[in-house]
Amino acid sequence: MKPIPFKVDVTSAILVACVCLVASVIVFKVNFQLGFAPFSALIACIFYLIHGYSKNVEGHSNYITCNTVSCNLFILLIYLFLLITGLILVLNYSLYNRTLLYFITLSISGGLIFFCTAYLNINKFQKYSILFAIFIISIHLYIIPQFLYTDLIGIDPWKHESFVTSSIQSSHFVEGFAYSRMPGMHSLISMASLILDVNYKKATLISISFSQTISLIFIYLLSKNILNERIGMLATLLLAISSNKVSLGFWVQPTTFALIMATILLYLVFIGKDMLSVPNVILKLIVGFTLIVTHMQIALGMAIVFFVIHICTPFYASVYKRKEYILNFRFLFLFAVIMLSWWMYVSNHFILFVDILKQVIDFDPSGVAGTTVYARSSTNTEYVVDMSSYFLYYSLSVVGIFYSISKKSNISYFALSLSGVAIALIPFVLMLSHLGGLLGERWIYLSQVLMAIPAAVGVYLIFFSNKSYIGKFISVFLIILFIFANVVNPSANVDNPFDRDSFVRPAHTNSELVASYTLSRINNDEVFTDYIYQFPVLKYSSLNVNEIEPLLLNNNFSLIGNGLIVMRKEVLIRRTLKLPQRLSPEIVSTLSSFNRIYDNDAVVFYET
Repeated sequence: MKPIPFKVDVTSAILVACVCLVASVIVFKVNFQLGFAPFSALIACIFYLIHGYSKNVEGHSNYITCNTVSCNLFILLIYLFLLITGLILVLNYSLYNRTLLYFITLSISGGLIFFCTAYLNINKFQKYSILFAIFIISIHLYIIPQFLYTDLIGIDPWKHESFVTSSIQSSHFVEGFAYSRMPGMHSLISMASLILDVNYKKATLISISFSQTISLIFIYLLSKNILNERIGMLATLLLAISSNKVSLGFWVQPTTFALIMATILLYLVFIGKDMLSVPNVILKLIVGFTLIVTHMQIALGMAIVFFVIHICTPFYASVYKRKEYILNFRFLFLFAVIMLSWWMYVSNHFILFVDILKQVIDFDPSGVAGTTVYARSSTNTEYVVDMSSYFLYYSLSVVGIFYSISKKSNISYFALSLSGVAIALIPFVLMLSHLGGLLGERWIYLSQVLMAIPAAVGVYLIFFSNKSYIGKFISVFLIILFIFANVVNPSANVDNPFDRDSFVRPAHTNSELVASYTLSRINNDEVFTDYIYQFPVLKYSSLNVNEIEPLLLNNNFSLIGNGLIVMRKEVLIRRTLKLPQRLSPEIVSTLSSFNRIYDNDAVVFYET
């Protein structure tokens, strides 16, 4: 192939900018909130054309002149703010609530990590010290929230606890659960529970949440292998504080463990110098099989990643005259065969590939797809606040993706970036084809892992070249704001989000749990409560539990009969997960007209 007579990255950025400009104008008119997606991509294109295309991530000379002692002092400053963050947590007298100051000091710690990574000429020991600080931040975000509440956080964990508990009692994985034949995560939790003699929550924290923190090291090693150490440190930081990664840290589900396996598998694929060596192949097969028996969607996503890597690397090699191949076709074929074989085992019979694919895309162990969900009414300001962390993360990724198709890039980074784009586009394709239903956004989990390195490259291209002290200060301040936007995002925060109107607490206070115990002593056949609270009620009582959201939506409680209405006061002052807005005064008035038989300041029982 003849050399291309134009810069592929610049030309692509111009074309994408034009498309995003047109899309922004059209979409803003149709749906103002959705227009922010193409608009943020447009801004990213402009940044790359103005500030990024001429840069190179292989190194820069804009370091602040300081000796080893001065660098050590800056790193000590990181740990000082982490210490202050810990003291704020310990001295906080508010139950179930970390103050905003806690998240501010945590964000400043992240900003200082960026400063040391970008602008100081640090040695190897100092780099490892910074990496350890990132792990401490991840512990604050993934593990500390689980100590705020006595029981589980989220919706899915209650069902997984029931499966693990039943399996331990029966000494085998019991049938009848969604994950009866996909027990990857549950096997690890069961072993931790039996060996350490702890309950489900503690076993999950030890085996999964800590593993997620440790798995960040593979992003660092992968980035270091593909590009350089500083990109690796940035990618580790950006992924550690990303909203979805944080939410999966405390809302533990098979997706959490599957992403850990996917990260390790990516590392093994890209760093395997001898792809056909026996240890490399065996390790990849073990990790790949663990992923396959853990989560269908993530396994399918990784198969797509491998396919994209396989077809795009020859293209890049031919354009830029570089001969390097990452993934052997035989591994891709073997992974696909094992994956499809396991899916057929799970389904109990051989079915057409199209039907298998449809089942995988719609696989919903949480039961979300089988329920009615109403779109939340939100103002434009609320929408921007809630989505700002995602827009910024993917905008930075877009800048990094354009760099991946330039001559200054390499085949490995190009393949990783393109596979990230492919996974990020899947939700939009599913939405247009009506295949994915409500589960399309779950592909975002994998895409954020794949986009961590492009996002780090985007940060590098935009901020690293600042020569003035003012420019460096502004860069650090913007990174602090970005980190803060992620850690207080409603999806990543169980206690003190910045936008409380968008927040539905996915955990239960001790008073709410006491109320669920009390229900077991009440002689009543049916209970009506909100979607989130039904899980502790089901766990601690043997009553027939129904969702109250459809009744609240219509303000019609005639179908209850002699049932019992159980309302959390959290729901009365805010909203439930499956309602578009807060309860109206009319609905609250109707509820108040019923006979109140229990009130513990957190939960109210009404008898109809």
